[in-house]
Amino acid sequence: CSRFTIPNRCVCWCHICLWQTAIGLFNSTVQTHLLLFTDKTSQEHTERVRRYREAAELFRGKILFVLVDSNVKGNERVMSFFNLKKSQLPALAIFHTPDEQQDVLPLGEVTVERVQDFCSGFLKRKQRVSTQYVGEHCYSHASEQD
Repeated sequence: CSRFTIPNRCVCWCHICLWQTAIGLFNSTVQTHLLLFTDKTSQEHTERVRRYREAAELFRGKILFVLVDSNVKGNERVMSFFNLKKSQLPALAIFHTPDEQQDVLPLGEVTVERVQDFCSGFLKRKQRVSTQYVGEHCYSHASEQD
């Protein structure tokens, strides 16, 4: 299993070899993880990873980008966690560790724009829910004080 960080860029990658190594991701200070499920032996693999890395630059410090090889037997458990089948790959799965909210996007092709749109949409939904909770929480406390 290899894990590396590109210096001064906060872009982290981890090729998940076993289900047990995935658990370590949950201890990351970055609480939103984006997983790209792809076949490492595919002819498109190199280009997919290049585009995925390019998209990762846009979310420095906000999202931990993870590459998952669908051919590694232990990664079947990771795929099943997101209710993914090999026939749906390549696919993106995004996961927010504190509340376990997730979303999945099967892809015909990995493009920077699709990855960016998927991540931005998820982060906006998380922010909207968080803002709504804070607003409701403040309103309920104000009502209690009346």
